[in-house]
Amino acid sequence: MTTPDPPPKAPRARSLSSRSRQLRAALLAAHVWDVHEVELLNRALAETDLADECARIIEREGLVIKGRAHPLLATRRDSLQTASRYWRQLRFTDDAAPRRAGRPKGPDWSSARAAAAQVRRLDA
Repeated sequence: MTTPDPPPKAPRARSLSSRSRQLRAALLAAHVWDVHEVELLNRALAETDLADECARIIEREGLVIKGRAHPLLATRRDSLQTASRYWRQLRFTDDAAPRRAGRPKGPDWSSARAAAAQVRRLDA
């Protein structure tokens, strides 16, 4: 019987900003990743970096150039939308999700509550 190969080590992302590299390192250390998920993470961070760079240029040059909206506004918008799609595909879950509304299952549903929740019939 052979042992499965360990997951390949994620290559370094040199084109990312230092902030994105730090976030990437923290996320890679905190979760178990498949190869395609690492690629989605890299793309999400790259799109976020592009949106941040556009925001810096827009801040420096102003929202309006020659009486028209700055052309990088559309690029920034598209980058943020694309990054949010990549983040959504990664499907991070929150372990401390709030309890759903409705009747609890298991030991949280006491016998007194169960008896009180029974349908009562009126004898005519």
